[in-house]
Amino acid sequence: MVRPFGGNDALFRGLIFSIIFQNPAAKLMLFPLPIEIPAYIIAGLLLAMDFFTFNTAAFGGTTAAYLMLNYF
Repeated sequence: MVRPFGGNDALFRGLIFSIIFQNPAAKLMLFPLPIEIPAYIIAGLLLAMDFFTFNTAAFGGTTAAYLMLNYF
């Protein structure tokens, strides 16, 4: 089944991971929970969800964000 939001999801995920790659020790809050969670834990959860749901477009956005931030 083709999902029409696949490309947008990859772009959004790439933006999230570009922030996380720049500062992995940052504390992020998930709306509406007032709990601070380290960025590297959120990154691990998002990548695990991508692998378990076979969301390869989001993994491509994550890879592109990493490559752009490391000047490849």
